[in-house]
Amino acid sequence: MYKRRHNPPNVAYPDVVFEIAHKHESWQKLIDNATRRALWPLTSIQAIVGMKIFKNHIRCFLMVRSGAQGPQTIADTGKISKRVPTQATITIPQAVVWWGTPPPLPATPPFVLPIEQLRIPTARFT
Repeated sequence: MYKRRHNPPNVAYPDVVFEIAHKHESWQKLIDNATRRALWPLTSIQAIVGMKIFKNHIRCFLMVRSGAQGPQTIADTGKISKRVPTQATITIPQAVVWWGTPPPLPATPPFVLPIEQLRIPTARFT
């Protein structure tokens, strides 16, 4: 279970969580856990990157906290073959990366996560 951590001012923990599901968890359960646990109102988590490893493919998403509207999925890769290289990426917005940092935010681009870096290690899982 994810828990809220009480930190000194301007120290957020954690900002982004990665969760991977294989045989123990369905795609829908992974989405539900992101919504009901990771991005629960009493956690400090701002975003979750989820990945489901299927037999022949993977699928990834990025869900972010979105105030009164609740968690929102802002990226979903769809099914990606575990055996074919991909150029797919997930972009984590700068505001999420620097959440909890007082303005002005550092002049950095958003964090771009190449799905290929996640795909390669999954090829051995069936």
